Amino acid sequence: AKHLAVAANDGVSGVEPHLFNIREHAVDLLVSHDLRPGPEGSEPRHFALRDAAIGLSTIFFTADDGARGAELWKWDWSQPPALVSDIINNYRVGSNPT
Repeated sequence: AKHLAVAANDGVSGVEPHLFNIREHAVDLLVSHDLRPGPEGSEPRHFALRDAAIGLSTIFFTADDGARGAELWKWDWSQPPALVSDIINNYRVGSNPT
């Protein structure tokens, strides 16, 4: 199966990361994560794939969880996205990695 990670708006949570499974004649939503609870959304951007030789691939992206500003996140699909590091460590200032 092929997978596609995108930033999408479900109409409730704002723009958040979503993972889709792409099959020959269908596309299914596997999972989405609300990194910034509420209607604003975390506005994920700059998706980059690190393909693992063994196991799951990891996607890195930037997102704003509403507490730290835009920071680097990682997602290997086996669990929710995780903050890699709060680089500036200052409320709402964000390091804005690209």
